[in-house]
This record gives sequence, structure tokens and C-alpha cells, in this order.
Amino acid sequence: MGRGHGDLLAAPARQDRPPGRHRFVLGRAFHPPAELEVHGVAGRVQRRQAADADDAAQRRGHQTTRRGRGPGGDHRRSAGSRAERVLPRPQPDVEGNPVLLLRDGTIRAAMESADVVGGLEGMLSRPVDGSLELPARLTVDAAGGQGFLRLMPVIAYDTGYVGYKAMNYHPVHGVRYLISLISLEDGELLALLDADWITAYRTAATAAIAVKHLAPPDAETLTVIGSGTQARALLRASSEVHLPRRVLVYSPTPANRKLFAEEMSAELGLSVEPVEDLPAALKSADVILSAHRAGATPLIYPDVVKKGALVCAISSVRPAHREVDASLWGCSRVVVDDLGHVLESGDGRAADALGLAGADKVAELWQVLRDPSRGRRSAEDRVLYKSVGTAEQDIALAAMVYARARSLGMGEELAEFPSRRPIQSRVLATADETRRN
Repeated sequence: MGRGHGDLLAAPARQDRPPGRHRFVLGRAFHPPAELEVHGVAGRVQRRQAADADDAAQRRGHQTTRRGRGPGGDHRRSAGSRAERVLPRPQPDVEGNPVLLLRDGTIRAAMESADVVGGLEGMLSRPVDGSLELPARLTVDAAGGQGFLRLMPVIAYDTGYVGYKAMNYHPVHGVRYLISLISLEDGELLALLDADWITAYRTAATAAIAVKHLAPPDAETLTVIGSGTQARALLRASSEVHLPRRVLVYSPTPANRKLFAEEMSAELGLSVEPVEDLPAALKSADVILSAHRAGATPLIYPDVVKKGALVCAISSVRPAHREVDASLWGCSRVVVDDLGHVLESGDGRAADALGLAGADKVAELWQVLRDPSRGRRSAEDRVLYKSVGTAEQDIALAAMVYARARSLGMGEELAEFPSRRPIQSRVLATADETRRN
């Protein structure tokens, strides 16, 4: 990722509106007709842990869960002011442009020099009050422990995009991600995108924004927990906004942390050292990036986080998994990517049970970008940034990928796909019935 294309996600010119950024849809408040159901397919394989019983029960309960806990009982962003355009709006499909199929290798090549961090920061900074539909995630478990399908939809009225990410997990064959990007104006499917890279980098880029705005100004030592794809993406993205003097990496597998240190040192030109003493590595860190395979027991407690340090925790997503002890929420300034989504995680649930995760105690990252006092207030503040990822981030980055791929002539075109079912006859029939009545 480079630094040359933040304009693709800069914020649009618009008039101020009454406060309120996005509307959360109650499971019982929105029931699309059967013919409008969205069906997801799968792309690239990435291995993840199996779902557990607590996670399955929590997912089945999503359909009746209110999303967000902002002031007044909802979860909205207040007005701001910014003049740039966030995303190039999709043009109406007058001549039947083919759907673009974007595979993983194509996406990586197209985005090699893209400013993903700057682009997503522009997206989070924009005033788009009340113009985002962000429903609860829908997850359906397959019988007999054969995995699950998760759908994450979003409608962005201000940018003109509709879309969803499908995550298909299988306990043997791993995880596949697919994004469908759709034009809100005419309903045309614009692109099908393998979302492996997008998933990793929307998380990493958003965490890098947190590092940029929440890390101590004199941060020198950065500790990474984990050595996989997400850990690498986190270090790459954070290095775009802050270059530490020293990077420590911990993995329970010595060979993995050694390989991570060698490869990332060569790639980024940083001093990356593998370590076997995790508590010591955490205690010395000014910035902690946690991207490991979270289990039932937290790894990060207040006694290993020094005053002034920033912790970026992105590992615990499922309700039974933990990475940060709830007591750290009580002695830190806490910032999250999206409070409603974070409260689905094990860390969020534990903190909420102690009364530490209310909207009066936790800021969202977009709020910090508008008002820095919502984040770090002094050099002595411990700051916790907790992220689980959202469809808003997925579709924003997918739209950026789509725009770049189109401009570069990349991707495979799928002509006359999918077929379109006309509705004109229904509209005319309804009009005739109205006239007769």
C-alpha cells in the first residue's frame, strides 16, 4: 500500500444535516420479500478456528438484536464538515457494462500503490449523517458442525453503493470471502470481489488510523502478537503512519515468529525481533498490535501495559474468545470501530457486563477524528482500540478496488450476468388496477 490515491475515498461535498450517521435495522423491522434475498458464494480460502456453541447461539440471536448503543438509545454519527469526495459514484449502467470479476491476485496488483489508510480515513471523516443502513450480521449455522454462512450487508446512500460480504466457514476447508458490489441508483451488479485481501486490509488500515491518532507521540517500540496474514497486514499499514525504532513479534511457534521477523524486516526496512517472553515484550511496548488466534483466556492485562501505551486489539470477534481483560477497559481511554459490533465480541461482552462499555465511556473512531478529545488526552493515558470490522469498511474498500481496477483495465468481464427479471409488467398491472378502482 502506498500513499497516492486517497482522493478515491475523500469525503463528498454536502450540506450539513441533522445529527445521525447510520440507521440500524431491527431484525423484525425489515423483512425483504423472498425474491429479493441475497445469496453469497465463496472465494479464496483462509483457515480460521472452528465456531463454538456460544458463538452459534449468539449468531442465531442476531436477527432480533438492536444494533448500536449511542446517546438516546440509537447509534448515530453527528454532523461534521468536509469538502472532498469519498468515493466516485457508480454511473448508471446505460450501455450494459459487464460485471467485473476481481480475483485475489488482481486486487493485490491493483492496490499495490493505493493509499488505503488515507482512503478509509477520509471515509470515516466524512459527514454522511443518517445515510447508512448497517443491519445486524446474519449468520446461519450448518447442521452437524459443518460450518456457517455469515452475511454482512450495507447501503451507503451518500456514495451510491449497496453491497454485502459473504463469509463461508468450513471446519476442514477454511474460510472464503466474497463481496458483491451493487449500484444503488440502478441496482446493477458492478463487481464480484474475492474479499480475502479486502478483509485483512480494511481491518489493518482502520487500526493504522487508530495508531495515527491515538499512539503516544514519542512511540519507539511496537510489539506484534501473532505472525499470520492479519499480523503482517497490521504492521504494513501501521508503518505507513508511524515508523517505530524497534518491532518485537511474539508467536507461540518459534519458527513462525522467526520467519515473520526476517520477512517483515526485509520488506519494511525495520528492525523486527522475534521474542519468546510475551509479558516482557508487552511491558516494553509503546504500541501493541494484537492479531493472534484468540482463545478463551485474555493475553493482555493492565499490569503488562505501561502508562501511555496504545493497544490495538482485533483478534477477539466471537463471543467466547478473548484477547484483552475487561479490567483494561476500566483503566484506559477506549475507542472502538463500531460499538454495536464490538459488543458482539467476547471482549465487548465482558466489559459490558462490568458497565465499562456504554456509549458514555467508549468513543468510536470516527468521533475521535472529529473531536480528538474523545481519544487520548495526555501522554500518560493508556488507550485501548478494539475492532471487529464492519460491512461499511468492506464496501468502502471494495468500491475503491473496483474504481482502480476499472481505471487500470484490470479484472475479468462477465457479460449479461446476472440475468435481470423485469418488473415493468407488475408496475403496469398495479397502475391499471388503481385506475379501475
